[in-house]
Amino acid sequence: MTTAPNIFISYRRDDSPASAGRLYDRLADTFPRDALFMDVDTMVPGVDFVSELDEAVLGCNVLLAIIGRNWLSTTSPDGRRRIENPEDFVRIEIATALRHDIRVIPVLVDGAQMPVADDLTDELKPMARRHAVELSHSRFTADSERLAQSLQHASQAAHVAVVAVPDVSLAHHLSQVRIFGAALTVFVIIASGALANLTADPGTTYWLTRTGIASTVWAAANVMVGPAVALKLWLPRFSLPHFWGVLGATFAALAAMASMHQLLLAFYFTEIPDDASGSMETIINLGLREIPESLVAGVTLGYFLSQALGGWFPGGGGPGFVPRMIAIWTATGTAYAVANFLLIAIMEATAATGSGAEAALVARATARMWSDTLLFGSAWALGFVLTFLFAARSAEP
Repeated sequence: MTTAPNIFISYRRDDSPASAGRLYDRLADTFPRDALFMDVDTMVPGVDFVSELDEAVLGCNVLLAIIGRNWLSTTSPDGRRRIENPEDFVRIEIATALRHDIRVIPVLVDGAQMPVADDLTDELKPMARRHAVELSHSRFTADSERLAQSLQHASQAAHVAVVAVPDVSLAHHLSQVRIFGAALTVFVIIASGALANLTADPGTTYWLTRTGIASTVWAAANVMVGPAVALKLWLPRFSLPHFWGVLGATFAALAAMASMHQLLLAFYFTEIPDDASGSMETIINLGLREIPESLVAGVTLGYFLSQALGGWFPGGGGPGFVPRMIAIWTATGTAYAVANFLLIAIMEATAATGSGAEAALVARATARMWSDTLLFGSAWALGFVLTFLFAARSAEP
């Protein structure tokens, strides 16, 4: 089974936007849209755009350089050719691809001629030796069809070759700044739900009833949408289908956790006693319920996240991507469950020893409010780091 190539379409908006858009639509008939990158409109404000473009290009294995009649002669307001400006987007895109041995295909449109080496900057001169493809207006359908077939055949050959060449990780496709930025963002979003505890009514027992409907909805919404929002903010080429896929994976994991919770209550355990003096029974029930619930959620989350993110990674994450994702998220879910259980048990036992059973109940509710947000956010952050550093491989070592 072959995978679609990730294709970066480089073009000048004041030179050949119509031809670039037409080619994009044609390629979208053959390849998944999330395998095509065309515009830089999704750049995160405030980031280094050179690094942003580098990462976007590095996430692809083919760059189509759309060259129209004005591609080479277009000038900046100061009269200098844009191709001579080190901060020119098109120059950065093509130079990055050439520097990293990514396949560059010059695509000539609107009757343009292939630039000669003397007309290009030093870092772009190697493009002059690349075989160009011409897309004429009268034969656009046939020409673009041949280009699409060529890309398909090249992808099949590359897939066969890559199986024999191990690649230890996909970290080179995504900088550590973005990895840890996404991790920190998801932690902040989810952990912000803990602020609802500041408005809690200490006279009630469980935090869901202590914080009120608005604070509860805020905390729950952050847990549900925080992961997808964090990835959308930090990952290049993270499309809307990826966003909805991650959101769906989160809902599936939460549903699996809730279902396991109800199953355990129905067949094995009774409700946790309100009398905190039965501390051993409380600890046993908490431990035997929290851990299997988180295990089920971790397996569910790992599987559905692998489906949602597989199209983002080159080669779909490579062989073994799904089991590695399941292992990573099961481990982080179990770590969350153990840490959550220990924190609640310690706080409850401490309060019961010092102030009695009623204080222990309040301590349990308080601990759960903080742990369900701070520790859950930490688990997600850890899962992101492990996913982007270790989950994806282009081939098994």
